[in-house]
Amino acid sequence: MGLSATIALDQQNGGTYPFRFTWKAQLGLAYNNRGYMRYLAVDFDKAIEDYSHGLANNPKLPCTYYNRGLIHYRMGRFNEAVADMQACIQLDPNFEDAKMCLDQAIKDRNNAKQSKHRNS
Repeated sequence: MGLSATIALDQQNGGTYPFRFTWKAQLGLAYNNRGYMRYLAVDFDKAIEDYSHGLANNPKLPCTYYNRGLIHYRMGRFNEAVADMQACIQLDPNFEDAKMCLDQAIKDRNNAKQSKHRNS
């Protein structure tokens, strides 16, 4: 989720981006946005690093959990994807894309476990 979607989400929640954010919250958003650019450049490790720094500065941005969770999902790190999507939904229960991704990550995690047990 990029900057325009983040601003729209803030406005839906009654905010007045960027004035409502403290400097740490703005730093968290800046890391989120840089992480998104790195995601688009397929630099997943650096994107995760940025998203993690963003959450350290502003743990209340659901889009940052969602963005990091998408990368974990794409990398087959289903436990991490599930945890990030759950954190996202806890902050924003109406985040439909996160709900769909959470459901799929749980299914894929269960399938991976079943496949591993069959091959053992």
